[in-house]
Amino acid sequence: MSYKLAVTANFMFLIVCSLLLACTVAYAQQSSGITDACNTSTDSPLERARLLRMPQAIDTQNAEFENESFYNEHGSLIQEAWKEWEIEHATTLSNLNDDVKEQRWIETSLAKAIDDAFTNPSEETEAAVKSLWTNNKGTNKVLPKGVYATQLLSPRGVSYLRNLFDLASTSGIPTRRPNGMNRYGVI
Repeated sequence: MSYKLAVTANFMFLIVCSLLLACTVAYAQQSSGITDACNTSTDSPLERARLLRMPQAIDTQNAEFENESFYNEHGSLIQEAWKEWEIEHATTLSNLNDDVKEQRWIETSLAKAIDDAFTNPSEETEAAVKSLWTNNKGTNKVLPKGVYATQLLSPRGVSYLRNLFDLASTSGIPTRRPNGMNRYGVI
């Protein structure tokens, strides 16, 4: 083997070793949840939050506090990311707010009864609101004593909320589970 070939082979070996080492370090960081989200070159909190590796929700007991250190460490960044996300989705959120103001997201009969009760308070208007709440689910099943149900959201309201949750779930921003019984909920 010539000297040039041996040097070239050694050089290639060093490059391969360096690449393997870099991949191993990157994999170890990814596996442990370590990221460079706070030291990245972007100024965008949204982009930095998207670089975070969200910890999995796996606990079944005392899960409200699962991964608490992750959220304590990155909480400010995540809050700033949501603010930026809201700005990016201002039109969608504005449409939702317009519907809320105009009560298009509340079931029409309930919205009208509530408006009437506020505009003209009386036993009759209060009874009209109460009549829309029932102790059964429209079937033969009776709810527990003191528990009542009504159709609160209109189909449009349900659609807006679903769209909003879909947008939020695809944001790439880490979300925290609301309680120990719900692994995929959002706070």
